[in-house]
Amino acid sequence: MLKRVKRIRKDIWILLYLYLNNCKPVKGYIKMQVPFFIYDLLGFKYELGPLGPYSKEVEESIIRLQQMDLIKVLVFGTTRVYTLTERGKKFAKDLVRRIRDEYILLNEVVIMKGKEVLDDLTKLKSSLNDKSEYYLVYKCLQRLADNTNPYFNRKLSLLEWTYLNEALESLKNLMR
Repeated sequence: MLKRVKRIRKDIWILLYLYLNNCKPVKGYIKMQVPFFIYDLLGFKYELGPLGPYSKEVEESIIRLQQMDLIKVLVFGTTRVYTLTERGKKFAKDLVRRIRDEYILLNEVVIMKGKEVLDDLTKLKSSLNDKSEYYLVYKCLQRLADNTNPYFNRKLSLLEWTYLNEALESLKNLMR
């Protein structure tokens, strides 16, 4: 028998993402955008930005969480570092405890056990935090080229496809 299914607001996923992997801070704006494009079950909508996929929903969620004093964004030169406040840590810890054994409705489509989603996000954060921004942008552009993200709702023009493929090739050469 299926337990009651919980819905979690998108901004809360960002809070939980920062909490996972021992509250390790996330360095760089790209590293805050990319995970939610790759793990598309959370349903953040994306458009094509200057460096690949960009979500206004992610940006607005970050601002909301800052206003609620749950996360803080530190700026060091041109690098932003995203971390939890003490209040954010307490809130996220309690939330993880409560949803771990619950069933979660993801983007009104998929139902997964909370523990599975949290484990997926922990692995994702752990693997992405150590990757270069070039690699992350490359992976996102590759997903755009493969047309595998269901929440990127725009067809690219021929010129955009050309640009995308040239950017992919240039990034691939940079990473060699």
